[in-house]
Amino acid sequence: MEYKNIGFTVSKVKNCLEEEKILIDGGFKKIESVSDLKKNKIDLLFVLGGDGFMLRTIHKYLNCKVDFYGVNCGTQGFLLNNPKYLYESSMSELLKNSKKYTINPLKAKIINNNGKEKIVYAINEIAILRSTHNASHIKIFIEDTERLPKLICDGIIVSSPAGSTAYNLSLNGPILPLDSNFVAITPISPFCPRLWRGALVKNNKKIKFEMLSSDTRTVSVTSDYNEFKNALTVEISVEFSKKVNILFNNFENIEEKIINQQFNY
Repeated sequence: MEYKNIGFTVSKVKNCLEEEKILIDGGFKKIESVSDLKKNKIDLLFVLGGDGFMLRTIHKYLNCKVDFYGVNCGTQGFLLNNPKYLYESSMSELLKNSKKYTINPLKAKIINNNGKEKIVYAINEIAILRSTHNASHIKIFIEDTERLPKLICDGIIVSSPAGSTAYNLSLNGPILPLDSNFVAITPISPFCPRLWRGALVKNNKKIKFEMLSSDTRTVSVTSDYNEFKNALTVEISVEFSKKVNILFNNFENIEEKIINQQFNY
């Protein structure tokens, strides 16, 4: 892979000093804003931090034509690479030993109780969560066909393959390979129907959730880390027009991470 202009961005809450020094010594530009990125015509951005910072960075530059290489300075680092590759390789070797993966984000159209509409995107998941002591009552449609008239639960999430090992997995949802062409619908503490464990839906299908008794059973919607309150309806689809390209080292790629998660490794 050839890149003309490489930059990097650094988390302010993680200790990334050694990794930052390597990139500075290599003559690469530190990027702190969209205008920085465009002015320097950056086409590859190193992201030094944890998974949360990686997600925020992707959202920040979602509409820019830039690829991402994450360097783990945190704990889990599912979307990131081991920092040793930065220490042990030249830039040309590091890029030669990396593979590009393309992720299409989830898109949610949220309409609240006042009729206001909001469009949001998520790399990992869209989550609907009850806001009060009352359980949420949710009607579920797939492609405008009613599939579940009332789910009584604490909430529900729709997860992309990239996010299936995050919140979705903690709810015993299925782990999805990146090329599976599915999204996962997973309930949170379902009360009725008690045995409903969710569904897999092809990623070209539209999923709609309608909140029943939304005036008293209020819910909030989170898109990765953004939160929106008092949702009435939420329509979710995969946004194929937007592409997020992430580089992973061949010796520790995301496909291998997904397999390891399925065997609790």
